[in-house]
Amino acid sequence: MTKKLILGLVLLLTFAVGSSFAQNKNGDHKKLSPSEKATKVADKMKTNLNLTDSQYKSVYDIFYNHFTEMSSMKDQYDKSKDEFKTARKEKREQLKKQLSGVLTSDQIQKMEENRKNHKGKNKGKHKGKNKDKSDRPSKE
Repeated sequence: MTKKLILGLVLLLTFAVGSSFAQNKNGDHKKLSPSEKATKVADKMKTNLNLTDSQYKSVYDIFYNHFTEMSSMKDQYDKSKDEFKTARKEKREQLKKQLSGVLTSDQIQKMEENRKNHKGKNKGKHKGKNKDKSDRPSKE
């Protein structure tokens, strides 16, 4: 009788501890402020594209304004995803134009190459309801 009681308690504790760890998957993830995002992007571009100090400052300012506008747009278009997508696309085009005024043609070309190389890098690593199911056999 005591063995069954002890075994039951051990199993109960095991499931309780396991489920408590499973609940805190993304608890450490913090949202970055527009200035932190701009610094992160500008630093990465400085190393990848060999930006000068004046280019770095301009790129930082461009991205800071972009991320600030995007965060306010998220609140503004909270209800309509289609309107937000359209506005986001326009902002992205505006961002490209601003960057083309700061970067050289070689830097722009290298940035586009980096973007194309990075585009499919994380494909298939996301878990959840939007997971790509094309590699699964059909249920026919």
